[in-house]
Amino acid sequence: MLTRRCVGSHGFTLVEVLIACGLLLIGTLSAARVFASSGAANKASRLTTVATVLAVAKMEQLRALSIDDPALQESPADSVLTDIAGFNDRPQVPYIRRWSIQRLPSYPDDAVSLRVIVTVPGSSAQAVLDAIKVRRVAAEGG
Repeated sequence: MLTRRCVGSHGFTLVEVLIACGLLLIGTLSAARVFASSGAANKASRLTTVATVLAVAKMEQLRALSIDDPALQESPADSVLTDIAGFNDRPQVPYIRRWSIQRLPSYPDDAVSLRVIVTVPGSSAQAVLDAIKVRRVAAEGG
């Protein structure tokens, strides 16, 4: 005896499989794009974080000096834009650290403006720190 089966009630049609594959492909490509973007963002964040640490280290070094220290001599105006001896270094590849020291016009003997900039060539990552260092006044006893 022969039994009859319902034709078309089992499995998927070719069109349904193609649509499912297309949707899966779109989802996979979207996820890959998100992963690529997050990788680039992580790299930029890492470069900026290291640049900030290097800038803070130099700023702390400059702020620890006495206001009369020869290392706090006034820098040329463009010392943060170009490499000028005594006002730049390369503490770690690929970072470039530059700084400027300017006397404050209102207090030329007692205060200096400090600026430290750390850049990464070929990247938008950078750190810029500014501070004012003043001469400490001795407390009067009485």
